[in-house]
Amino acid sequence: KLKAYMGPAGCAKSTTGCADIMLRALLLPGSKWFVARRDYNDLMDTTARTMANILNRLPDGTLVERTKSPPMKWYIRPIATDTNLARGALSEITFMGLSDNVGSYEYTGGFIDEADEVEQQYFEQMKMRLRYRPPGMEDFDECNHFIGLAFNPPPVTHWLYTECTGMDATGT
Repeated sequence: KLKAYMGPAGCAKSTTGCADIMLRALLLPGSKWFVARRDYNDLMDTTARTMANILNRLPDGTLVERTKSPPMKWYIRPIATDTNLARGALSEITFMGLSDNVGSYEYTGGFIDEADEVEQQYFEQMKMRLRYRPPGMEDFDECNHFIGLAFNPPPVTHWLYTECTGMDATGT
């Protein structure tokens, strides 16, 4: 359920998380993903630009439609041709600020950039949203849902330390 990309500034954590979400949108028709940061404006200035750079390397027509008003959504044409999957179903990527009201959306999975800036309550809220199953994937169970996190190394007292290691600040 959790993928953690931790490291120093500039080591491609954000790019890795964004590429992961784009690849999944391309391979799972009808899936729904989120890309988030604590603040929507910060997201649009950084992570959304990384997503746009990735999109610009893909063939024309990959982005079928988008809404620009918050939360911005992209509708992606998948490349998967598996007959068990919903052919023609577009995948969806929603860009959101977690400190805003995230509504009652359901997602297949997502990516939280700069997760060390995010309060644990927002992370927990997004974990509860991981319940969307792409059409034709009835066997897609909760083990297939995930959240990717990119962050700088947090102190041992930060919730990310416990979430990623299973240990508290005392090492137990």
